[in-house]
Amino acid sequence: MAGQEIIKNVELALGDGSIVSVFLRGHDEPVSVVRVQRNVATVRLEGTGNAVHDVAYSAIAGAKYAPRGAGVIDGIA
Repeated sequence: MAGQEIIKNVELALGDGSIVSVFLRGHDEPVSVVRVQRNVATVRLEGTGNAVHDVAYSAIAGAKYAPRGAGVIDGIA
């Protein structure tokens, strides 16, 4: 499933200290992610502050990464 593969990449990028944004289907703005918690059918994306998004893997359209400290997010999965 594409969403699960994207989340694997997000976890790797977070582990490397990158800044990660996840794009959800039907949403204009990306979700800034600092932590991921997986479940069987859903994933919890925890953002800065108290922002939490529980979404189905199928709702995940893509992600962008930037090394911490960089001003530009330039990669996409």
